[in-house]
Amino acid sequence: MSCENNIVVKSPMDGKVIDISEVRDEVFAKKLVGDGVAVKIKTGEIVSPVNGTVKLILQNKHGIGIETIEGIDILLHINTENFQDNIKHFHPVVKEGDSVKIGDDIMKIDEKILEKEELVACVVVSNMSMVKGIEKSIDGDVSKEDTIFKIVI
Repeated sequence: MSCENNIVVKSPMDGKVIDISEVRDEVFAKKLVGDGVAVKIKTGEIVSPVNGTVKLILQNKHGIGIETIEGIDILLHINTENFQDNIKHFHPVVKEGDSVKIGDDIMKIDEKILEKEELVACVVVSNMSMVKGIEKSIDGDVSKEDTIFKIVI
């Protein structure tokens, strides 16, 4: 979805939006990977926040990169305390090269991990040099239908 030189980014999950600077992972909190928002995850269903092509699935399965139709790279990265122990809880349902639309299933997370650990997903534009900026749209509780930010191109 784009309009007036903006790309709409939807929430990839039900949860609660927090400022990315509050994420425990300094790489994301300091915006070293890019700018965006973070969402405390409430359920294990993860959907595509944009229309585009899956370009990357991290080896430990807790991150997916999607390139929008406009060439903007969106990284969805789920922060977890112990990647090695928790890798078995992340189940991508897409593969690199797949086309996705907003709302398409891209990952499932076992509910077991959500019961024992608070997971936070960072949704960032990883090629910020390609955009003018982002406009955050919402704070607090979100569902998969909600716009979390707009990318100004």
